Amino acid sequence: MQPFEPQQLPIDDIQWDSLIPLIGKANRSLAYYDGILYGLANPDILLSPLVYLSCFLGRAVTLNVSSTGQALRMQESRTY
Repeated sequence: MQPFEPQQLPIDDIQWDSLIPLIGKANRSLAYYDGILYGLANPDILLSPLVYLSCFLGRAVTLNVSSTGQALRMQESRTY
């Protein structure tokens, strides 16, 4: 198995024309979500699922889980 060698940064051949609308949409969505969090008395209510998912996927990476689908299947099989 050969290690992955990423391209040199910055990448020169990015097709920005197709990405700019998506970047704008993502920016608007994050700003909207930030506004919702700002208006809440306890914003941790909406942030906790994201923190949990981040921790879970980080743990899956350390366990050498190869894909998000495999990580979610592993989560499904856990018993509480």
